[in-house]
Amino acid sequence: MQIEIVSVSPVETKKTGKNSYEFINVTYKDFNGKIQAKKIVDFTHKDVFNVLKEASSKDLFEVESEKVNGFWEWTGIEARRGEESTSEKGTSPAVATAKWVPDEQKQRYIVRQNSLTNAVNFIINNKVSEAPSDVLEVLFVAECFEEWVYRTHNEVKVPQKTIAKQQPTGDVE
Repeated sequence: MQIEIVSVSPVETKKTGKNSYEFINVTYKDFNGKIQAKKIVDFTHKDVFNVLKEASSKDLFEVESEKVNGFWEWTGIEARRGEESTSEKGTSPAVATAKWVPDEQKQRYIVRQNSLTNAVNFIINNKVSEAPSDVLEVLFVAECFEEWVYRTHNEVKVPQKTIAKQQPTGDVE
């Protein structure tokens, strides 16, 4: 999760019998813009503690967290340099840059991209020229590949080449 530091308390030491530990209180803005606080101790994830004790207001970090014994612990941290803070942008960096896409749609995008690449290769390898003659030719072949991937049973639907200059003859070579 991405956070923006609001404030970090000075390092404090807590004695527990013969032992002691250090801790800091971190106030931060989460990716939804909500202000939250977290106590970070030096004995669980020393690297997270060491980074945050030097943090300043408006610093951005990507924090990895893990649920341990019912509590969320910050297990890793990475500074985000050169990005605008949440308050400067008026919106959360995670919300502004990430768009959720359903898995089925992601797969369709992957198949389409792959079909385009392979359509270009197919046209180049089956012609004398080194490049496709026009974009519509590439799109037609890519759509044929995509339809083949998403076919049901043994049915193959060949797309209509209505925009292209040449109409298919129906002859199969």
